[in-house]
Amino acid sequence: MSHTTDIKPDEEVKYGKLSVRSIGVSGKVEVHDTTPFGLRAAGARQFSESLDSALAEAEMKVLHEIDLKGLTTSAGHATGRRAVTGGRAVAVSVPVVNEATGLFQVAVVEDELGAVTFHVGERDRPRVDRGVPTTTFTFPQHQSEGPTSPAGKRGVGSWLANKAVKIFLFKVAEVAGKKLGEAIVEHWEAKHHRHRFRRVGLADIKNDVELDCNEADWWKLAEGRSLLFIHGTNSRTNLGLGSLKAETISSLHNAYGERLFAFDHPTLSATPLDNLRWIAANLPQGVNLEVDIICHSRGGLVARALHECPEAAGLAAGRIKIGKVVMVATPNDGTVYADPDHALAFLDVLVTAEKMIPDNPVTPIIASSLAVLKQVACGAANGLVGLMSMNREGEFLATLNGGVADRTGYRALGADFEPVPGTGIATVLKDSAADLLFGSDANDLVVPTEGSFKVGDGSAFEISGENHHRFAPAAGVNHSTFWTDNLANTTMLDWLDIEGGGPLV
Repeated sequence: MSHTTDIKPDEEVKYGKLSVRSIGVSGKVEVHDTTPFGLRAAGARQFSESLDSALAEAEMKVLHEIDLKGLTTSAGHATGRRAVTGGRAVAVSVPVVNEATGLFQVAVVEDELGAVTFHVGERDRPRVDRGVPTTTFTFPQHQSEGPTSPAGKRGVGSWLANKAVKIFLFKVAEVAGKKLGEAIVEHWEAKHHRHRFRRVGLADIKNDVELDCNEADWWKLAEGRSLLFIHGTNSRTNLGLGSLKAETISSLHNAYGERLFAFDHPTLSATPLDNLRWIAANLPQGVNLEVDIICHSRGGLVARALHECPEAAGLAAGRIKIGKVVMVATPNDGTVYADPDHALAFLDVLVTAEKMIPDNPVTPIIASSLAVLKQVACGAANGLVGLMSMNREGEFLATLNGGVADRTGYRALGADFEPVPGTGIATVLKDSAADLLFGSDANDLVVPTEGSFKVGDGSAFEISGENHHRFAPAAGVNHSTFWTDNLANTTMLDWLDIEGGGPLV
């Protein structure tokens, strides 16, 4: 059964033990009674297939389903060049669960255009009128100015008027020696994002199975200069770098004599030095490599550590000799998302940006994001040491940027992302959310633009002149779309001295 009510700004409506409160928002609220055993309500708006698939894998039981329809907020509260919330929100309060027994609840929201946001609730102070202790989930309503909506209208209220809100229950088992929930992401990555070196062929960069490097692969890679791909945060080779243009892969394949390989690795529960320690322990004895590297986001920090301080991870100098390193959107100066308070905002931006890439297999990215959501809900966000390694004030970046190394082979691509006409509204609003955290600093939705090639604390790290390219806002390039951009592809080939694909010496 469904219960439908019109809600006015600053009004609260109740449905049994659940309540919905408007903060400067009006619209229609539909609350659906869930069926026994957590089955979805028949009348509720369903999530997209990729999100539903990931939720099913995560074994999350739906407790409450709410559809928000025709949401409008009063114009005139938006300030600056992009959207702000203006304090507008919808708050949903539900009975608490017994976290002492390992039960937790979280919320996931998907709007009509596919933008996904992840939420944890806050325990409310006791209220006599509610009768039972409650947890409140708050869903900000962003206002925005920019490209026209699908209906061809400009303005605030019509853009993201409809949202599906679902609150889920999950159970966490205790792990010896760990805080409750602290091992969730570590276990997920061990199963799905394990360390490995994998082959990269003309046809298999988009694949993820049965590609581990074998003995014959290693000796082939050692025959001459090879090209190593290193992916970014919460990703795999096939999920990010797999979007490279086919012509680029073909040119690289020919230029390096088919000696292309990639380093898949956990990025959230392991630090870059942890990743290097795995390399040191698993690089076959007697195999010494000369490589160039193309790396994305946090993968650039792994590449830098591999070049600048391999001994810190137990890898003997000279085992992997590095030539050029093409860093794409690398947070050399950190990112605001590397903070326990901003971890979920990072997932919001990352998942929505990845969903907007055509034919991109986004379900695995959502699945890993749900593991992070669970761990944050358990109060164990500090255990995401791989994500926190990108904190500007953290020990890892301070040590890396403070070191002395030969960085003449470094090249860098960065972008200042601004929505352009035709950009999906989801990205527009994600850009809005990003700018609330980045302030006035130009960014690509995830990484500060300047930080992709320069560290602003007076350190010696800077990639200058023709060795870096900054995409202007008009290009519409964001953190996840470098791979599909023509100029980004040709620039990477130029930096690697590849034209027609002749063999490298």
